[in-house]
Amino acid sequence: MHFFRDNPNVPSDLQMMPNYLHFIENNGTLLPNNHTPLIAHTADDILTTLTGLYGDRQGMPVSNDYQAYNKDGSTDPAGSFAYWTDPVFDTASTPNPGHDTNPSMVYSPTPPATTSPPPQPNKITPAPWVPFTRAGCNVGEASTANVELENTAVDIPKVFGPNSPEVKQLNQDPNHFKDAETADYVGVAVHCAKGQKFPGVKNLGVDGTAASKGPNSAGPDSGQVTVPGSHTTGPWLDETDIRPTMLYLTGLKDDYEHDGRVVTQMLTNPNSALSRKGVTALGECYKQLNSSVGDFGTATLQAATKGIESTSSKTYQATDKALRKLELARDALAGKIKGDLEAAAFENTPVPNPSSLTSACQGQVSKAEHLAGS
Repeated sequence: MHFFRDNPNVPSDLQMMPNYLHFIENNGTLLPNNHTPLIAHTADDILTTLTGLYGDRQGMPVSNDYQAYNKDGSTDPAGSFAYWTDPVFDTASTPNPGHDTNPSMVYSPTPPATTSPPPQPNKITPAPWVPFTRAGCNVGEASTANVELENTAVDIPKVFGPNSPEVKQLNQDPNHFKDAETADYVGVAVHCAKGQKFPGVKNLGVDGTAASKGPNSAGPDSGQVTVPGSHTTGPWLDETDIRPTMLYLTGLKDDYEHDGRVVTQMLTNPNSALSRKGVTALGECYKQLNSSVGDFGTATLQAATKGIESTSSKTYQATDKALRKLELARDALAGKIKGDLEAAAFENTPVPNPSSLTSACQGQVSKAEHLAGS
């Protein structure tokens, strides 16, 4: 449902459900200044939310379907929706014999575009239910990307085994859509294990731009502006921030470093490392540096567009070179900041010199904006 209005003259979904909206306002915090990653589509949105990783690190940067390379240089179509530990879900009616069999949810511990040597595509992204089951919780999943069986083609043989009764049932079903097997096995799962108590979230109501004042999709240009240009207020976050914040609140942790950060502004009692002066400001700048639609991402996209539209090959090459330099510098600095913020949140390790890191962060954003305006 939508918090902001699609049409400025028509109340939004939540405004038309006042009891639900008032419940949120009176019992917690709603952060409307939240943003998707790129590409903003079902699978990548859900998987980014579940893992706290952008698509280049959790294996699904393009969704809900894509082309996978075969050994002979051709490509096969592939789908994003497959169980967490599956290989690439080749959806061709007759898959190429040399089709990609690497993990669908292929994992990279660092941004692969600027990692040298490039990471091998053979590790699976850590599953999101592990911290909960490790702590003794049973985790129920329903219709959420890749944490339960998603299809009958590769999921049933992978999970139950190629010679299992379930696969035998599947093979004997002449129905093209495999309705019985879909009803029996697809869409619901429980990851079993042990209990944990939960700290608190502030009751801030709607902490940001009011529903009637936010961006909308009416008018000749559908109201589309850049995310920074929409001037929405409140703590900036995107979908990578949901998981680390949720795990911090539950006292759990993942076995990997998130791309997102704990949203400190909404916590009732952040630990001493997160409460340190300058840490929240560093987290805010980090989002503008590393978020797909933050100030840095928007400026580099604008600069790239100018370079592509230029009629001068010299301008295009100079822009491409400058963007690559910015990319390398951004990834190095963002890696340092997110490592420090992660350690502050989950190990209570103080961030060294947060104000200096914030200044360096702002400097990189300014360089990108300068390139976009030149």
